[in-house]
Amino acid sequence: MIERRKFHRASTYLGASIEMRRYYHPVEGLVRNLSPGGARIVLTSARTVADCFTLAVTPQGIRYEAKVVWATNQEIGVVFANTRDVPEVVNI
Repeated sequence: MIERRKFHRASTYLGASIEMRRYYHPVEGLVRNLSPGGARIVLTSARTVADCFTLAVTPQGIRYEAKVVWATNQEIGVVFANTRDVPEVVNI
């Protein structure tokens, strides 16, 4: 299988909130993989998520503008609109 990712991805366990403009309450989740280009997020509840949203990674206090590229009932994969502010990711 050919690897198509542009960035190295690291396994993580980071709390996060998905903030959408139309909804008052954010959707909670866990960032399970993170790279400078995107993330895989496990949702704590099966809810509909907008195509574009702000991902707030709780422990780091960092916010990313994200776009959904794939989704299942409990997980979503996103790409970040801007990679310049993404900190170095450390494998766990």
